[in-house]
Amino acid sequence: MKRSFWVRKVAGIIAMVAIGLLAFGYIVMSLWNNVLVVALPMVHLITFGQALGILVLCKILFGGFRGGGGWRGRGGWGSKMKEKWA
Repeated sequence: MKRSFWVRKVAGIIAMVAIGLLAFGYIVMSLWNNVLVVALPMVHLITFGQALGILVLCKILFGGFRGGGGWRGRGGWGSKMKEKWA
């Protein structure tokens, strides 16, 4: 294959990861600022950088950084149901 194909593919993947990171950061910031600040009196507004930090913290606490990630990669309920139906 041509080299330009792989360069465009890698650039596209990097762009999609950046767009996804920006979108998820904005969603976390918006939910925090518009839902929690209104509901809880002692909670303050957060910045975009703090929202990205919350995302990283949640990934560390709930998903880990190993392949498969999260609850799907551990062979829990889904694999038991597949075995039962097989």
